[in-house]
Amino acid sequence: MKKWPLPNLDGGKIRINLDWSERHWFFKEDDYFIKDRPLIFDLPKGWGNNWPDLPNPDEDPSEFWLDRISLSSPRNPCSKETLLGYYMSWHIVGVSFFNENGRQPRNGEELKLYNDSLPKENRFGIHICSRSIEKYIEKFSTEGLEPSQIPMYLEYCTFLTMIYVIAHEWGHYRSEVLSFQISNLVKSISGEPNNRLSPSYLSYFVYKKEYPDTNFEEVFAEWASLKLGIFNYYMKKPAFAASIPNWPQVEATVKFMLSQAISRPNRIRPYSDIRFWIDFDSITRDVVMKRLSENKPSINRSVNDNVLIDEIKSFKKGKIIDVLMHNQMQFSQDHQFNGIVKSAPLAYPYEPDSSFYHFGDDECLVAHKPSNSENFLQIGNPAYSDPSERFNSRVLKVIESLKENNSSNAVLPIRVFSEMLPLDPIYFHV
Repeated sequence: MKKWPLPNLDGGKIRINLDWSERHWFFKEDDYFIKDRPLIFDLPKGWGNNWPDLPNPDEDPSEFWLDRISLSSPRNPCSKETLLGYYMSWHIVGVSFFNENGRQPRNGEELKLYNDSLPKENRFGIHICSRSIEKYIEKFSTEGLEPSQIPMYLEYCTFLTMIYVIAHEWGHYRSEVLSFQISNLVKSISGEPNNRLSPSYLSYFVYKKEYPDTNFEEVFAEWASLKLGIFNYYMKKPAFAASIPNWPQVEATVKFMLSQAISRPNRIRPYSDIRFWIDFDSITRDVVMKRLSENKPSINRSVNDNVLIDEIKSFKKGKIIDVLMHNQMQFSQDHQFNGIVKSAPLAYPYEPDSSFYHFGDDECLVAHKPSNSENFLQIGNPAYSDPSERFNSRVLKVIESLKENNSSNAVLPIRVFSEMLPLDPIYFHV
C-alpha cells in the first residue's frame, strides 16, 4: 500500500494583513479573448455552432468554515444543474476527521481508512456531476447538422465537457500536491517537519474561499483544463471519428468553440479571468488550428507558448505554476508576506517569492501517454439504478468508448502523483 501523507492541520485560521505596494498592469478588456472570425475549414454544417455559457466547474464556496466541516453526513452537491464537478481535498478530509474524532489522525493509513468510510460524494478526489453535464449538453443547438450526425456531435461535445471538468479539477489536485512538495522541500532544508516556514494549505484554503472572485487557483485550474484536457493530443479519439468527413478539421473547430466558451468575458469570475493569462486569439489562430487538425504534438506547446506571464517582469523567468507557488508561500507563519497575485492581473509583487522556479518534475509542461496506469488518472463508472437512464446516458457512453479492449477502467493521459498524494479513480455521480 502506498504511503499516504498526513495533511498539515495547523495554522488553518491564520489571518494576515496583506498591505503591500502595488504595481498596476493596465489592459484593454477586448485584448484577451477570441474575436469572431470566419472558420478556415470546409466543414459539415452545425459542427461550428456556438456553445452555451459554461456552468461552474466547482462547488459554491460559501461553506468554508473549517470548524463546521463534517463529511460523514451524506450530501448531494451534484443535485445542482449549475455544478459540473468539484474536488475534495485531502486536507479537508483531515479537518473532518479532526472535527469528528477530537484528535488528529495517527498516520496516513488511519486517515485513508476514514476517507474510505465516507459517503462516496465526500471522499478525497475528483468528482464529476454526470447529470449536470448531460443537462448542459441538452442546451446545445444542433441547427444545420445532418440528422445522422446529431448523436455523434452531442457525444463529442459531452466528451470535451467531461475532459474540461476533469482537467480543471486536476488543477486543484495539483495545487494540493504543490503544498506537500513545498513542505517537503522546507523539511529537507531545515531538517524538521512542520517548520514554520512551510506554507499552511488550510490558511491558503480559507483565504481563497473568502475571496472566491479573485482566486488565482481557478486560473491555474482553467489553464490545466486547456493544457491537459482540451488540447491534450494523447486523448483518445471517438470511435465514430472515421465516419465523419474531414474529422481532423471538425475536431479543431469544436475545440475552438469550447475555447470561445471558456474565454467569454461574461463568464463569472474568477473563471473568466483566464483570458488575461492566455492569449486565446493566438492559440486558436489558423496555423495552430491546422496543427491541431493534423494531430501534431506541437499543439500541446501552443498553450504554454501563449501564456501571458512573460509580459510580467517580476515573473519573467517563471511559469504559471510559479505564480500558484508564490501565493501558497504567503501563508507561512514566519514569512514576510509580499502579496497575493489575484486572478485578474491588476498588480504584482515587485520581487515575488517564486524562489523555486522550474520546480522539480513539472508535468504541467508535457502531455503523457498513459503507459503505466498507476501514474495516470483512472475513471470509474457512474452507478445508474434505472436501466433506461443508463441506456440514455451520453456520459456513460463516452466512458465506455475511452476504455481499451478487455479493460474495466479507462485511463486518461493526465498524470497523478502516486508517491506524493495518490488519487483514486474519478468519481461520477448521477
